[in-house]
Amino acid sequence: MASTSTSVNVLNEAKSINQKGVKCRNEGNYKQALSYFMEAATEIQLISKSNDHSLRHLECDIYLNIAKCYEHLHELIKIDEWSRKAEKIAKQLQNEEKISKCLDHQGFIKRLQGDFEGALTEFNKSLEMKLNCLGSQDINVAYSYNSIGDIYYEQSKYDEALSIYKKSMKIRLEQLGDHHPKMALAYYNIAQVYSRQDKYDDALLMYNKSLEIDRAQLGDNNPAIATTYSNIGAVYNHQGKYDAALSMYNKSLKIQIAKFGDRHPNTAVMYSSIGLVYSNQGKYEDALSMHHKALKIQIVQLDDNHPHTAITYCNIGDVYIDQGKYDNALAMYNTSLGIRLKHFGENHPNIAKAYDKIGQVYTNQGKYNDALAILNKSLKITLIQLGENHRYVATTYKKIANIYNHQGKYNDAVLMYNKSLNIEIVQFSENHPKIAITYSNIGQVYYEQGKYNDALLMHNKSLKIELAQLGENHLNVAVTYNNIALVYNKQSKYDDALSILKESLKIKLPKQGENHPSLAFIYGNMGLVYYNQGKYEDALSLYNKSLKIELAQLGDNHPKVASTYNKIGLVYDSQKNYDDALLMHNKSLKIQLQQLGENHPTIATTYNNIAAVYNHQKKHNDALLMLNNALQIELAQLGDNHPSIAATYNNIGAIYMVKGKCEDALLMYNKSLKIYLAEFGENHPNIASTYINIGFTYCKQRKLDDALSLYNKALQVYLVTLGENHPQTAQCYQKLAAVCRRQSNYLQAILYYRKSIDSLRNLYEENHPQILYSTKEIDKCNNLLLLEEKGDEIVASKIANILHQQLTINPTVIHRSTPSPEIEDNSTNKYIDEEKAAIEKFNEVCYSTIANGIGDKWINLAIHLGISNDDIQYLEQQCRYASHSSVLATNMLRFWLERNLSQDHLIILIASLCNQKQNKITENLNAMLLQAQSNPLLSSYAMKILQEGSLKVANTDLKSKNSTYTDAINDKEYIKAYNEALQDGQCRNDFTKIIFAGPESVGKTTIMNVFTNQGIIISVSQTEIIDDTGRYVNLIVYNILDKKIYHFQIVLHRKVLAAIQKFKTKLNIVPNINPDIQVSKVDRQIQTIETDTFIGTDKIKSVISDNRPMAIDTLVSTVSITQKIHKILMYEDFMRSIIDMRGEIVDDDNQYGKLVDFGGQAVYH
Repeated sequence: MASTSTSVNVLNEAKSINQKGVKCRNEGNYKQALSYFMEAATEIQLISKSNDHSLRHLECDIYLNIAKCYEHLHELIKIDEWSRKAEKIAKQLQNEEKISKCLDHQGFIKRLQGDFEGALTEFNKSLEMKLNCLGSQDINVAYSYNSIGDIYYEQSKYDEALSIYKKSMKIRLEQLGDHHPKMALAYYNIAQVYSRQDKYDDALLMYNKSLEIDRAQLGDNNPAIATTYSNIGAVYNHQGKYDAALSMYNKSLKIQIAKFGDRHPNTAVMYSSIGLVYSNQGKYEDALSMHHKALKIQIVQLDDNHPHTAITYCNIGDVYIDQGKYDNALAMYNTSLGIRLKHFGENHPNIAKAYDKIGQVYTNQGKYNDALAILNKSLKITLIQLGENHRYVATTYKKIANIYNHQGKYNDAVLMYNKSLNIEIVQFSENHPKIAITYSNIGQVYYEQGKYNDALLMHNKSLKIELAQLGENHLNVAVTYNNIALVYNKQSKYDDALSILKESLKIKLPKQGENHPSLAFIYGNMGLVYYNQGKYEDALSLYNKSLKIELAQLGDNHPKVASTYNKIGLVYDSQKNYDDALLMHNKSLKIQLQQLGENHPTIATTYNNIAAVYNHQKKHNDALLMLNNALQIELAQLGDNHPSIAATYNNIGAIYMVKGKCEDALLMYNKSLKIYLAEFGENHPNIASTYINIGFTYCKQRKLDDALSLYNKALQVYLVTLGENHPQTAQCYQKLAAVCRRQSNYLQAILYYRKSIDSLRNLYEENHPQILYSTKEIDKCNNLLLLEEKGDEIVASKIANILHQQLTINPTVIHRSTPSPEIEDNSTNKYIDEEKAAIEKFNEVCYSTIANGIGDKWINLAIHLGISNDDIQYLEQQCRYASHSSVLATNMLRFWLERNLSQDHLIILIASLCNQKQNKITENLNAMLLQAQSNPLLSSYAMKILQEGSLKVANTDLKSKNSTYTDAINDKEYIKAYNEALQDGQCRNDFTKIIFAGPESVGKTTIMNVFTNQGIIISVSQTEIIDDTGRYVNLIVYNILDKKIYHFQIVLHRKVLAAIQKFKTKLNIVPNINPDIQVSKVDRQIQTIETDTFIGTDKIKSVISDNRPMAIDTLVSTVSITQKIHKILMYEDFMRSIIDMRGEIVDDDNQYGKLVDFGGQAVYH
């Protein structure tokens, strides 16, 4: 009896001790609870339990309680040890409920190890047992559902987690009622999912439900309430509501300290949470203080190798990153990694997270290869442990993409971001804020590539999502506004940039206060805009405002402070305040060397800045030394093909130029160009700048034609990437003007200077230095032009008379694009109105035929017509609900017709359709035009379209033999057309081009050489093509003027007069000359023959020194030998050449001038 009584006493004592342990565990005092459970286990082991099932059950429960305590302490080996002991007893008892709880512990271990599939297996086994022995509505079943939901939560399978949490909640609601503390946990878990999905309002609703239950059931000071306060604070922190977050965290902290004292692990967690808010507020020292408080508690209470301690080390490292203390951050991250490796092994997701942190340090240090190596280790783990579509995998892809962007591997960066985007679209909705961030990341790559419109598209997609999901005052919206502003700055849309930066500032100021480092960033960007506007004092004011914040918040040795010193130095350099500029750059350099080491790419940038100042001080050798230092760093850190290296080559080339080493400069510029072309493609502003540098070198070498070619290439790139209204475009116009002036092409120079002024007027005020410079240069060119023309007495009418006498091409048909003023009298006005109406109606039918026939190929036609990508996207958006592609095509044609002021709409469209090989449409149009010839109101118009549009030439004269073209020697109509061509010069012409086309021996080259000063041919292409009759036709296109002219007569005066004078002295034609007459060549000089009448050039023969007769193709062959280039082309290519001419840049009136000879058909427009 005594023994039995003793056993009962021990049993009761063990039960009592066990209950004390349960109470402590529920209060979160796990070490004390563990002490009680161990004492109870010792007591129970003193009793023989061989035949006492109640003792065995109690022993099993105590072991399970010990394992549960070790769960809270994350001691996996101990969990496994005690759960195995409990499992052995449970199996002996054949108790499925207790076995299932042992399986729960095994699942927990695997969950912490990152073996989520293994954990799911254990939890599902446990669930099956519970369903079998307890039924589907038992509260323990709810616990299993909750554990499975935790795994889905860890796997970012939030929809699955939400579904299973709701199952758990339903059981608890039915079994426990709406106000039970366990219901608070159910609401809490659902809130956690909503928070991860960034559904913050839903999360807050669930947290508050949980809070209401806990407060009612547990009072205001229960640890569970503290946990809920903490989670509500986390939501506010994510929302950027930092004061509200701190309020919640401090409420939680107060409860934790009251219940557990200020040295409890839960208190440490609260200190860390407050530290995170301080970091977001830019209060880095306060943040460090909180994290160190947490660390001190954790080392004492949990030991310095606990997983929670590892998290705190990471938090401290994050603050050091923000402070620019990268070595300190690396030390913290490596300490965290060491702890995690001990607890989780090498392949746990927490190890991957630690690698990500270390990769971040390497990235900031410019150690991109090291960063890639460690991030790829992280990626390997997450792919194995979490699968290809986990959000952590997406995050790692983003980090790798960021490195590629830094390395200038832009295509690789976009590929990685798109991989991340694809995962996020699967894991989240398409309108999730995380996806918005990825869009912005892609936009940043496009920004670096100079694809500013694409960058804007991405940032605006991001903005649309953020405004819809986060509201207009969220910090993410402010960040996106800043990104958009930077693009506007590059596009020289300075007012737009400043406006949107102010919007960003408006969001950040109330949330982060006046002294947050991110405000310094915005002020810095505003300063950059003012700097680019040439408003240097305003720029300095903003930069100093930024610097003041950074010095206060980050200290005087932060890399961001160094960056601001550099920006201030650039302003001083632009103000020619070189000593102060050097002072700023050297202050920057000192910080960077100390914080980043000697080989960081940012230091190379500072060396470049210092070199620029030395260059301005004419210390060219010092500048070269700095640039070579920069180049050495960049080659070592960035590889051979990074755009930064190209920039440094450009700068070295500039120094060589100043030193007069043009060939060395060209070598550097071409190295730079090769890199830019490889990295950016053909259209990037940096490529245009390099063309400018090469062109400038050619100018120094007096290779003006080569220079002009390079400047024109630069202009085309600038127009595509930056647009007409940009300082760099304006500068390019100035460069072109300077070359034209040196070539004595003063009118062209004036045009370019005016283009430069027009570009700048949209950006600056009239007193801007560059506007004043161009204005002054225009005055100089005008003076030179007047000086050149002074004393010339021949006016345009005399030039026409000379052409009449000396230059006869044998025309058969003459057309003008507008009726001659001489025939526009009152008697014909009514007929002309009717004709115009008929033509307009006919054109509408043609446009409808094109729209219906082109189908979904309308975009190709739009591109060929010169409609920009932005306008095409605009048209698509306008007609996004259209049911048929013909609607889009019709809208596009209307859009083009409204903007193209040329009167040759149908001709251009036909040529474009030919180019696009839209044969069916062109055949239909051809049939319509042939039929229209029978209509008196349309016959002339239709014939013109057929002839100029190249569908089918109706004029049978063009199919005649060459002799046909020599019959009408004195055709007055032809001479009249050319006379009008010379006198009708009041229009302001842009890109005046002359096209001479037709069969051999009709005088094309003669006229061309007169207009180009007899053989001095610039920008001439001569091509042999086959027309639709199968005959060979020569095409000569000469660009007589590249841009606007103000008086057509003056240009003809300058270009034709000298040519005619030379022509007269070398060749005079004798009247009624015998067709077989031979011209003798004596001492290689041509003997001139007098004539009043020009006869066909194919009738003239020349005799060289051996007296053998030789037929010549054109009259100009007796004056100078013209090389002919022959290439077989399709007839549509001939028309495309004409269309390309018309597609050149036009003046405000959209006018152009041309003279065309289609085998005797003279046309002037």
